Amino acid sequence: MRTLNKIIMTVAGLLLIIAAGLKFYEMVDTCVPSWRDNPTGFWESYAFFLIQIPLEFALGVWMVSGLFRKAAWIAGTLCYFAFIFVTLGKWVTGAESCGCFGQITVDPKITLFAMDIPVFLLLAIFFPKGTKLLPPPWPNLAYLLAVFVPTIALMVAAPAAMVALRPDCIKIEDKPDPSAALKLEVFKLKQDLSKKQQDIDNLNKAIAELKQAPRTTDPKAFIGVLEIVAAEKPNLYEIRIGGKQTLTLNTENVDAIVLSITDTEKQSIAITESGQAEVTWTEPQPPDTTEVTTPTTDVNDTPPAAVEKWDWLQYVVEDDVREELTQGLVVVMMHRYDCPVCEDMVPIYSDYCKAMAEQGTDAYKIAFLAIPPYGDEDHVPDDTLCIQGKLSDEQNWQLMSPVVVALLDGQLIKQWEQGTAPEPENILEDIFGQP
Repeated sequence: MRTLNKIIMTVAGLLLIIAAGLKFYEMVDTCVPSWRDNPTGFWESYAFFLIQIPLEFALGVWMVSGLFRKAAWIAGTLCYFAFIFVTLGKWVTGAESCGCFGQITVDPKITLFAMDIPVFLLLAIFFPKGTKLLPPPWPNLAYLLAVFVPTIALMVAAPAAMVALRPDCIKIEDKPDPSAALKLEVFKLKQDLSKKQQDIDNLNKAIAELKQAPRTTDPKAFIGVLEIVAAEKPNLYEIRIGGKQTLTLNTENVDAIVLSITDTEKQSIAITESGQAEVTWTEPQPPDTTEVTTPTTDVNDTPPAAVEKWDWLQYVVEDDVREELTQGLVVVMMHRYDCPVCEDMVPIYSDYCKAMAEQGTDAYKIAFLAIPPYGDEDHVPDDTLCIQGKLSDEQNWQLMSPVVVALLDGQLIKQWEQGTAPEPENILEDIFGQP
């Protein structure tokens, strides 16, 4: 029993020492989010690892050393019992890795059934029989100091080393743009103007076809986009233009109605006493050739300030992708290959982009940027219509993926909480503050 207990405690302690060492390497090699920047809370934050790693290392050394064996056995058994629930929680929430061994990805299910539960059961079954919880007898003083002093020194030095060696990381800074509301309002006005211009172009096209169409005097006839409909009351008529605009005419005192389609051509509609419609056109007048004086520009005039683009555009690897991100309204999702939220949301965004294309709408574009390390597996479908690119792997990224931001002509106007992704149909409402 004692021999088996020593073997099991040694193995359990070595696992803790190895795990602490791998976590230490992760802390000095990658960007671990701080407490405030980590959506998962304190238990996965930089501050917690500063505490956990030294304690995990010290417990491992204690269990291997055999000093105060029964007390070490109790602490180790409780530790592995707690690990069961931590790993189970990560398995249930769909985490890709248990996080036990730093950057080495291990499925929580494997860790739970191959390490946490077996080690706990073995510790619980093979307890240190016949040993006292507290001395006497005291251990050999030289051996005690040889174990205790270096362990305490490493516990003190490890957090200081992790802070000193922490990599310079690029992270999300919540810098609300005070002019974002104005930029969005201008963007909406431009969109509305574009739609109205499209309607005008369509109407002018229909009018051009109308001028070539045969004329008719039937009061109920369709004349191109103009529909003359006789009303129930005498001398009252309705004129519908393109099925959108309706005019009601009383022909008792009006000989003709003139509709100005554009500044260069006019359409005259007259309703005769017999209820017939007459359509005539006034051709454009020659343009005014009066010389227009162009105002001179004062050499002292200050040129307009340069537009401040999104800081992270410089880290986009592909030049063509960087260019596309500066045109119009673009929603950018930054994702990692081992991110469970990304695995769920990336295909949804891709399908939404495809649906917008099929409907002929261009409310906004969607872009995916891969965060290093890229990994072999990618959540983006092969047939996606979304913009695809990568962030440079020459920088350290302190991000909890996914990270979703909205850009307007390359300027940052909206960013969502790290580790979350809004439903694509709600994005415009989130950006503009209204459906």
